[in-house]
Amino acid sequence: MAYSFNLNDFLEEIRAKSPNNTNETFLPKSFGYQKIEDKQISKDIIIIKEELYSKEETKIIAETTNCPDDVFISINIQGTIKYSDNKNSKENINCPNNIDIIKYSRNTKRCTHLKKDDQLKGLGIFIKKDYIEENLFKYLDDQKRYHIEKNYENDELTIFKSSLASTKTMHLAKQIYNSPFDGLLNNIYLQSKTYELIYEEFLSIIKKKGIQNNKIILTEKDKEALYKARELIIKNKTSYSINELSRKVALNENKLKYGFKHLFNTTPGNIMLEMKMYEAKKLLEESEYNATEIAQIIGYKYVQNFTNAFSKFFGKNPSEIMKKRKYYC
Repeated sequence: MAYSFNLNDFLEEIRAKSPNNTNETFLPKSFGYQKIEDKQISKDIIIIKEELYSKEETKIIAETTNCPDDVFISINIQGTIKYSDNKNSKENINCPNNIDIIKYSRNTKRCTHLKKDDQLKGLGIFIKKDYIEENLFKYLDDQKRYHIEKNYENDELTIFKSSLASTKTMHLAKQIYNSPFDGLLNNIYLQSKTYELIYEEFLSIIKKKGIQNNKIILTEKDKEALYKARELIIKNKTSYSINELSRKVALNENKLKYGFKHLFNTTPGNIMLEMKMYEAKKLLEESEYNATEIAQIIGYKYVQNFTNAFSKFFGKNPSEIMKKRKYYC
């Protein structure tokens, strides 16, 4: 039994929707289920969280009729997948912690083979060519860049990487897949972790290919923009997305992320998280809200996740802080 879908149509459908969707799609219920949650990180980046269960032995065939410019990062979080494609006769096995970074070619057919009762979880990141050119291609040496550009021109399957993911990349992938937040804080968390993962993987491609590691250089103007960005977060007490903050201070997103690490030894997301934690502490001490209500106010889906984060941040359980309220005295 086999089921086919078109990758181009899939991407067009996602981009046509609102930025955040959860759907059971493509796989008929008689086959099992396929739950897909997509999230627009920026105009150039979409993340896909996928959970797949097969009731019986099944094949899922992904086709590309046109030549998509997107580069696709695929990270296997749970389950073992066997797959093959019409560009390579060899059958491959994708184990947990595997990562593939691929640019598909026209008329590629990739067949995923599922056994009965297989349960899989994976994270996908689609990145547009403009972003790849700006943040990866320009750091390649001439020979490697020429080779990849020729692959694009000749419509050839381009495999940037296919291997076990690093411990750091897997940790980031699981954080993205299992985000504990909701609302705007969730958006910021996913953006921050996704950009960090992309940075790690781009850097590994550069190093692996023997390419010069062109370290990001911060000018005085860049540093002024970074201090302004930090001041905006603290002064306005606003949860900015990476994209919003980048636009407000007129600084490239990669420089923004690198600069926060370099100058402040933290990330914009961590500063915002710190503010959330102190806001929660104040509410625990002074308001009449209970822990569940406060968790929701500051953007957590589940009170247990809030409790864990708060305890890790302050070394105290929220209930200990609540005892300082006047009516406890």
